[in-house]
Amino acid sequence: MGQVLDNISQFADEIRADGVEGDKLMRLTDGSAKRLRDSGVIRMFQPKEFGGLEAHPREFAETAMAIGAM
Repeated sequence: MGQVLDNISQFADEIRADGVEGDKLMRLTDGSAKRLRDSGVIRMFQPKEFGGLEAHPREFAETAMAIGAM
């Protein structure tokens, strides 16, 4: 979880700020989606052979909970 969480933690303030707009849109804002992509969160379950991180489901769940707590 370390590297991905470190990456996404850099964007915590921006993700938090996008929360109200995301609630109004009832989806992630484009900025939040880009930050999640850029941090590697989106590729956590993707197999390494396809450029993903092939993370364990527990690691993904812990990362998702940490993002939700931001």
